[in-house]
Amino acid sequence: MTRSASNGALRWLTGITLLGLLLRLPPMWAHRFHQDEALYAFWALLISTRRDIMLRTVPVDKPPFFLYVLARFFTWFGPGEVTARLPGLIAGVLSIPLIYVLARRVYGARAAWIAVALFTASPMAILFSPTAFTDPLMLFFGIAACVAAMHGSWLLAGLGVGMAAVTKQQGILFLPLVLMLGWVVHRPHQARHRQYVSPLPFASSLARSLRASLAVGHRLPLIARGDALPFTLPERWRPVMSLALFITGVAYPIWQAIRWDHWRYLPPDRPGFLKQSVISYGGLYLAPITAWPARVAEWLPWLGYLTGSPWLNAVLTIGLPWLAWRAWTRRHEVSSRVDLVLLGYGAAYMALHIVADFQIWDRYLLPLTPIVALLGGRVLMAWGQAILDRCERWRGAYRRRTLAVALSVGLLVVLAGPALTAAACGFPVGSDHGAYDGIDQVAEFLKQELPVGAVLYHRWLGWHWRYYLYDVLFNFRYYDSTEALVADADGPPHIVRYIVFPGWRLAERDAAEKALAARGLLMIPRFKTYRSDGTLSFVVYRIERAGADGR
Repeated sequence: MTRSASNGALRWLTGITLLGLLLRLPPMWAHRFHQDEALYAFWALLISTRRDIMLRTVPVDKPPFFLYVLARFFTWFGPGEVTARLPGLIAGVLSIPLIYVLARRVYGARAAWIAVALFTASPMAILFSPTAFTDPLMLFFGIAACVAAMHGSWLLAGLGVGMAAVTKQQGILFLPLVLMLGWVVHRPHQARHRQYVSPLPFASSLARSLRASLAVGHRLPLIARGDALPFTLPERWRPVMSLALFITGVAYPIWQAIRWDHWRYLPPDRPGFLKQSVISYGGLYLAPITAWPARVAEWLPWLGYLTGSPWLNAVLTIGLPWLAWRAWTRRHEVSSRVDLVLLGYGAAYMALHIVADFQIWDRYLLPLTPIVALLGGRVLMAWGQAILDRCERWRGAYRRRTLAVALSVGLLVVLAGPALTAAACGFPVGSDHGAYDGIDQVAEFLKQELPVGAVLYHRWLGWHWRYYLYDVLFNFRYYDSTEALVADADGPPHIVRYIVFPGWRLAERDAAEKALAARGLLMIPRFKTYRSDGTLSFVVYRIERAGADGR
């Protein structure tokens, strides 16, 4: 690639990355926290305010890295929903150029542009990036590990997998993908001592400047590569050294996470984060075979949001089996072997989530987004190339160029619809989509209305109250049934008692109101919030004994 072409590619990639940022910004402010986002933000508040910097008082079921990143952002920019979603936004946007680097390494520039367009416009990628979930950062490290492995940097590849795992436990599932990608690109019979040539000119210049500025900087890239060691090593030992570097990279972050868990000095009745994750999710078992068809049917709608386009989904449904056949017949080519790895990993990933009793949650499919983008780029590139070749034979080179422009514009039009819909939060994936709208207003009302020591009953909003009411001194009381609520509320009348019902739990509200009335207690409405469509989101009630205040 010439210097002018490299500069042009860099400008185009910068433009696409900025477009991806613009698509991911609106959902940051659109809705309030999902319950898991609120929980992670609460843990980060405990760290950032130094109230519980080692999280000894809460049952943490996630690795520590993301929580401390979130806490650091809170100390830099102040706690808030937008601040909590910044790490995910940054990770999601930075994943865009990584997809280009990954695709260009084996597929060439044209397929790379299609892949990066598919990833940038993916509703799943757009709607999960501006969230406080652990998944966007985990995905970033997983993609970075794949890039490092395909360039032969095994230590960095291992570090990427390790960092993905200490961001979220499922990040360890990137390990077989990274190993297989690195192996098929750097098979033993291929030429060694290949030099790393960055597809982006600033990357190589940055590496040169770092090597010049650090006293031992010239050794760092070499140590990271198993096939470019600073000492002579027999050929047969190079794969062993590469694997050792990879394992070292994976093990180091995981070891640090385990050390952190040990340093917490938890009480005997509080398990570490690994055991707590098993408790929180009920363990992982094989689903009954009779349940597999139903699980497939439940996963399929979420798979559709990887592209968000019925046209693209139809193309992939037909094109991926064709690509598998084509890759098998050309498996002597590096690009075809990469196709087989991606297809096999994607199929195995879905099979695992069907036969094992994973929760059927949209965010578990986020790791498939780059795989679908890469394979989709391959299918569209191959089919488009076949159409253009036939057009050139029939109509000439001029018509070929015209058709190439038309196909490119058509693809952009197909991608634009789902991308814009996702930017407007039009797909039910990612964070909350209106269920918790108004909870911040309810929190402000409660801070002003309730005296210190007042009782706030909760059943469905406990994780939200821990974040939104973090700095107040209320008596939070969980109840698991209407009977438990009535028994506790029928106490000393001088205690101020409040309860909040979400708009989707009005049936439980009616049952509670009837049961309380039987004990001579009234639920007095004090505050209501509504969603943008006019539907009721929350109602705040004060529980009082009948006859109080002249009633």
